[in-house]
Amino acid sequence: MAKIKVRHGENEIELDGSDAFIEKQLASFYGRIQLVQSSGVPASPEYKESKRSSKKKNTKKEKKAKKTTRAKSASRLSIVRDLNLKPKSKESFNGFADKKKPGSNQEKCVVAVYYLHTVLQLTGIAIEHVFTCFKDMAWRLPSDLANTLRYTASVKGWLDTGDSSSIKLTTHGENLIEHDLPRKTKEK
Repeated sequence: MAKIKVRHGENEIELDGSDAFIEKQLASFYGRIQLVQSSGVPASPEYKESKRSSKKKNTKKEKKAKKTTRAKSASRLSIVRDLNLKPKSKESFNGFADKKKPGSNQEKCVVAVYYLHTVLQLTGIAIEHVFTCFKDMAWRLPSDLANTLRYTASVKGWLDTGDSSSIKLTTHGENLIEHDLPRKTKEK
C-alpha cells in the first residue's frame, strides 16, 4: 500500500492504494491535465515554464510510460513456489476448478480462495496465491488481478480484501461455491 499527493498548478490529487492502482490513476490525472492544457485553457505558471513546445515528444513518452506501467504491474506478481495444488490426500485444485466450472474472473478468484482456505486450510492468502492458481489452471489473467479481487469484494461481496495479504472468503462466497457453482444451464 502506498500513499501519494500530487499538485500540478491548481489541480491536486491524493491517492492511497496499491502501486498499480496509483500508477493508473496518475496516468489518468496527467492525461486530463494535458487535455485541458491542449484545449486552449490557460495553463498554470509552472506549466508555461516547462516543455510547452514538445507536445509530440511528450505524447510518445507518455505512451512508453503507460506500456512499462502495465508490464511492471504484471511482472510484480510471482508464483508461490511452495504452494502444493496437487496434494496426495486431498482433491487437486485442477479437479476442484473443473468441477465448479467458474465462468468469470470474479468466480475464478472465489474458487481459488475457497480451495486455498477450505481444502488446503491456508491462512494469509495473498494475491500471489490467487495468481498461482490462475497460472496452474492456465486461465487468462485479468489485466489487473488486484483490482479484480477488490471488485469481487466490493461489488459481489464474495471476498474480503480489507487486508491484501490475508484475503478471506465471505459467507456469500461460500454459498456461491457450495450451492451455485457450477451454474445451471437453462433448458429451452
